[in-house]
Amino acid sequence: MNKFILLFTFMFSTIFTAQLKLDIQLKKNLEDYENISKKNIIILTFTNDTNNDIVFPLNGIGMMPLYVNDEEGITYFDEEICTGNEKEYNTIPLISIKQSGKLIESGRGLHHINTDADTPVGKIKKQKFYSSLVFIKAHQKYEYQLYFNPHHFSDNGNEVFYWYYQTQKNIMYDLQIKFCINENVYKKLTKKQRKTLSDYKFFSGTLYSNEINYVENIDYVDDFIAK
Repeated sequence: MNKFILLFTFMFSTIFTAQLKLDIQLKKNLEDYENISKKNIIILTFTNDTNNDIVFPLNGIGMMPLYVNDEEGITYFDEEICTGNEKEYNTIPLISIKQSGKLIESGRGLHHINTDADTPVGKIKKQKFYSSLVFIKAHQKYEYQLYFNPHHFSDNGNEVFYWYYQTQKNIMYDLQIKFCINENVYKKLTKKQRKTLSDYKFFSGTLYSNEINYVENIDYVDDFIAK
């Protein structure tokens, strides 16, 4: 009986996909345009279209590709992240890059470059779960910015590996962000924290942003690795 009450309470306190909206836009970083890792900024805007206050966790360290195809085979991060249990990175935005409607090739490499790419605009800090929570009042928005470089993605500022998409110069691509929260992630909250958040609805589900165009202006071999 107690388990049923707890399950009912959790379902009642959860907000699902249709009531939260994600929009993205890309802009040039004019303040540091010479730094290849910081030439572009992606702005993520979450809009709460409900009459309730919403809370959800956001891994603010970076982004991850939707999938990676390397020497060890294909890994679909969206499967690990969206259906995983309680890993911290299951609250990280996933980016897909397509050409003519098809996902382009991606891979994995060792860090040998400037790791400022694909990080928040500001200082990098290791987050605890509660401090990663985003609070959005009813009918309000939350905006978040990340440096964008298609040749470098990571979910940890200290990660040995990084991931990349194999983009080519002067080619038009379509970008989209997938953001999903598995309801199991809220198990990290203590009873005291849950009580503090009693006035908020927990978001659980998957969001797909709008698609935006991106023209690659860097030759990966000549311009990026060389630096």
